[in-house]
Amino acid sequence: LTAQHFTIVDNGTTRPAVQVFHEAVPLHLVLCLDTSSSLGASGLERLRDAADGLLQSLRSDDRVGLVTFAEAVDVRVVPT
Repeated sequence: LTAQHFTIVDNGTTRPAVQVFHEAVPLHLVLCLDTSSSLGASGLERLRDAADGLLQSLRSDDRVGLVTFAEAVDVRVVPT
């Protein structure tokens, strides 16, 4: 994210963000994905594509797990 993604309101006055600092801290994520038939084939494909895009953007020190649900909840991958 850059400074353009933020708006600062100070005592009712909107001010632009000039700089944004961020630390590269490890992420700890659990993807919870609806895999029920209500999504249909194209919905499941878009879901897989979105999850793949997220996974491709992770760094080596990030942790991610996977839970799917349809008629039941299934822990597919414990965060590692």
